[in-house]
Amino acid sequence: MKTSDIEIDPKLLAMLASALGSGQVGVCLCDDNDDIRYVNQSFRTTFFPDWPGQPANFVDALADAIRSGRGVKLVSMSLETFVPRIKQRRKSGEPRYNFSVDMVDGSWWWVNDCRLDNGWMLVMATEITTLKNEESRLRDAHAVALQAAETDVLTGLPNRRSGMATADAALNEFRVSRLPLCFAVLDIDHFKFINDTYGHVIGDEVLLHFAKSLVGSMGSRAKVSRLGGEEFLVVMPETSLSLAEQFLDLFMRTLRPYEGTPSHPPVKFTFSAGVAAANHGDDLRSLFSRADLALYAAKKNGRGQIKVDRAASNVA
Repeated sequence: MKTSDIEIDPKLLAMLASALGSGQVGVCLCDDNDDIRYVNQSFRTTFFPDWPGQPANFVDALADAIRSGRGVKLVSMSLETFVPRIKQRRKSGEPRYNFSVDMVDGSWWWVNDCRLDNGWMLVMATEITTLKNEESRLRDAHAVALQAAETDVLTGLPNRRSGMATADAALNEFRVSRLPLCFAVLDIDHFKFINDTYGHVIGDEVLLHFAKSLVGSMGSRAKVSRLGGEEFLVVMPETSLSLAEQFLDLFMRTLRPYEGTPSHPPVKFTFSAGVAAANHGDDLRSLFSRADLALYAAKKNGRGQIKVDRAASNVA
């Protein structure tokens, strides 16, 4: 059957009009002035439910619904901006334009604008709420999985991979800003003795207590991560070596024992720390290694102390 047969067959045209009117796909046809000439129930109910059926401009009908709190949900622009922008696009924009739009009622629709050869505009809209909800669910699941992959299960801190990525980003920022940057590596002293004496459950509680205390002491600017075992990394942007040493010293003096449980006495413990300031020749490995060597020196020197890497700094 040819398209010309449909054009001259009133019965087929009536069947087509009936199908369009009762279908789930929204259909709207506008003339070359963008005035509404045909709209089916699905489209009308969704996009301009308040339209009385009188001759009206397509965009103006959308705007009336938006003013009444129905129809299209405007988030990124005001109605005053929306109306002229959409009128201009429909008049002189691309002849075919596809986009998704969310509605005040929470539904989502995929819209196809098509300018016909005679200047009229055919608009078709299909509900995609289920697809959008599934997309959102998958996006949230991906975010949760990504966070889990970057988070230490016990302490809730960033894990080694995430912490080193943060450290690398801070070092890149240091190269641009020329503001001081310090890395500190901390290690709980004689942690194996704590596990052997009190058990691994209490050992885990000590780790958690230490992590929370460290985050609380260092402040929001510092980035704390667990490198593994009883070792932690603190990245301190915009912090001089002397100030970093002061922060660590204050934490060392104010760290309280793990209070334990009714069946266990408080667990007293200390930590050792090494801290190094970034130089402009540093990469991630060199700066981390200098902080780690300073930690090793603190442990070799008797533990429970802070050692500072004194490498000459070429920071302006």
